[in-house]
Amino acid sequence: MGVVINMSNAHKGFVDFFPKPGRCERILSDLDKCKDRGIITPHEAEEILGRLGFVTHSSISGGVARAPTLPFYHRAYKRSLDGLSCDLSTAWTTRMDQALEFLHALLHKDKLPHQRVFFNDQPPVLGYSNAQGETYGKGLVVFDPFDLRAGVPG
Repeated sequence: MGVVINMSNAHKGFVDFFPKPGRCERILSDLDKCKDRGIITPHEAEEILGRLGFVTHSSISGGVARAPTLPFYHRAYKRSLDGLSCDLSTAWTTRMDQALEFLHALLHKDKLPHQRVFFNDQPPVLGYSNAQGETYGKGLVVFDPFDLRAGVPG
């Protein structure tokens, strides 16, 4: 699926999650090809960001690399550097060079970041959060398996 789960330390109370090196290599290869062409289309940027988002959220622990990859977000959504005005350019930029350099360091096959999840005999307290749309606001629901009522923090 794209995520390695190392359970060799489960007897010590933790497991490690990290992205499959091949998945990361393909993302970097696709970005390198765009750089070599000097072009990245909004569709290419959006597709690569989706794959990168899967890697960072499923195995590294959330929104890693969001700020450095901002030039790709702007391209995917056809936005200029200020994020406000429309930009229909497909040219590769120096800011994209910097983002790619960061991603090569972050996703290097020999140094892949990982997420370590600790556990013990107690089930965890689960928290769900959601923020969507201007009219829906933010929501948080907390669930404690020892107290079977779902709660909204007050």
